[in-house]
Amino acid sequence: MTERGRVTLSTYLFAGILPAAAIMALPVLIFGVAHKGAPVPPARIVVTTLSATGAMVWILGFAVIAFRRMDEFFQAGSKFAWYWGGSLGLAATAPIYAFIGLGGLHWLFPSTFHLGADLFRAFVIGYSLPVLGMTAGYWRIAKR
Repeated sequence: MTERGRVTLSTYLFAGILPAAAIMALPVLIFGVAHKGAPVPPARIVVTTLSATGAMVWILGFAVIAFRRMDEFFQAGSKFAWYWGGSLGLAATAPIYAFIGLGGLHWLFPSTFHLGADLFRAFVIGYSLPVLGMTAGYWRIAKR
């Protein structure tokens, strides 16, 4: 029974990830490859955002189905792995975040990475969004 469940889970994995990758490729198929330094047209921003949303909804749907098909033992192991794996991964990236945020890349490669308040804010927002999302999700589920 356990082995059959693992085969089913890998099937859900491929059924979730492969179509999601195709959904994420839609903007490139519609608009072509983006050129570095060129301004991004609003239509591309909207289509890419919608593609990312659709891909994540697709993957989340298959993740929920796969999780519900697991027995209690595998569900508990999955929750443990995601919680501790995510927490340890976040803790491991915090020093790297501080190094980059304080200009460490500019210090190492001055001609490639330039300092600036806008760049720093963008980096902080990019790092903070997953942290805030994980925290909000944790509190939402913990308060059930």
